[in-house]
Parts: sequence; C-alpha cells; structure tokens
Amino acid sequence: MKRSGNTVLITGGSKGIGLELAKVFVREGNRVLACARNAQALEDAKKVVPGLETFVCDVSKDTDRQALFEWATTTAPDLNILINNAAILNAMNFADDAIASTTIESELSINIASPIHLIVLFLPQLRRQPLAAIVSVTSILAYVPFTVTPVYSATKAAMHSYTQSLRHQLKDTPVKVFEVMPPPVDTAMADGLEAPKMSPSDVAERAFNGIVADRAEIRLGLTKASYYMSRIAPALAFRFINAKGEKAG
Repeated sequence: MKRSGNTVLITGGSKGIGLELAKVFVREGNRVLACARNAQALEDAKKVVPGLETFVCDVSKDTDRQALFEWATTTAPDLNILINNAAILNAMNFADDAIASTTIESELSINIASPIHLIVLFLPQLRRQPLAAIVSVTSILAYVPFTVTPVYSATKAAMHSYTQSLRHQLKDTPVKVFEVMPPPVDTAMADGLEAPKMSPSDVAERAFNGIVADRAEIRLGLTKASYYMSRIAPALAFRFINAKGEKAG
C-alpha cells in the first residue's frame, strides 16, 4: 500500500487505537474520516487530529451503517481504505446465571456482524479504486481464547477466520486485506487486566508500517509468540494466555 494520498475511514475512531491510527494516517499525508457513537468524543478527537472528518454512528445498527456509507462515499468519493476497529469487551462467566442476553448480542453485533456488514456495503466503492484495502483490527485472542472474555475471544477468532477467507476471495481484485493483531493494549477496554500492555500509539505506528509493507497479518508484541505457541503447543499457549490475569468486574 502507498504511504500517503489515501482516503481512510476508521470505525471507533474517537479514542484508543482508532484515534492513534487517525493521527498516524493524517501525519503521513492521508485524508481520514472517523466514526464513533459518542459525539463529544469525536469533537475531542478533532481537536487533536488536524483535518479529521467525523460522523456519529452506532455501527451495530443497520440504519446507522447505511447512513455512514452514504456520508462517507459522498464526502469522499475516492475513499480507498476501510479500517474496522470498533469493538467492545465484557467479562462473562457462564457459570453465573446473571449474564444478560443483550450484553452478548451487543458484543456479537459490534465485533463480528457489523464489520462484515460494513465490508459488504463498502466493497463496490473499494473495488472501483486503483488500489484499496480493508483492515480488520482483531486481537492476540484470535489464536487463543482468554477465558474471562469468552464472547470477545470468540468474535476475534471468527473475524480472523472471515478475514482469511475474504483475503483469498479478493486476491484478484484491487482490494488488499490486512489484519492487525495487537496484544493487550493500554486502553479503558483493558482496565483491570494484569498483563503487559502495548500503548495504542505503538500499535498504530506498527500497524501503519505493516500495512505500507503489505504484511497481510500484522502480529504485534506477544501475539507473535502466541501464534507460534498455539501451533506447536496449544495447551501451553492456553495456559500462557490465561495466566496473564483476570479482567476486573
């Protein structure tokens, strides 16, 4: 992928990894559009990322996704990179009868169903560009589940599988398919997790460099070790991931 001159849409772009990706892409000479559910958070993001264009959107809602698509493609007809970054995480113990079905549905919708629906919406737009990309931000947990967050882990594994299939299906098109796989990241999502954490800015810098270098799977930090361990010694990998502490709450 080219380093500059792209037009990028980032979901969940108001904070954390999404905001840091916006900073890096803008710094390197790209136009960046971002969406998130919180209007004030988007306004705050615009103060720290010069030129950032924003749209309030709940990607779990079909009407919001359609509105985002219409806004983005009208505002930026040359849009050529879609970054599916929005995600939520909840600790869940299925031995406890108190788990709310709405919590499960919310994770499934935002983490796996919504990015697939967005890809379907934006693919015709992306295929019209000379060079385009779909970037999915998944997790180290795509390889090995963290038992405290079983639904989150499952959605990241599912997104990893889907991304591999999508990459194969689009191999003869102008659309490249990337997957960014961070270890635990120092954001609000990982509060209470007793494990080494990578900074969101470090994730964004390394992800950007991986995309520019055309690395299909961008495994960051501990994800590299988890990947090889899960193939050589899966039981050891499972113990390794689940010895890293529990998420509070």
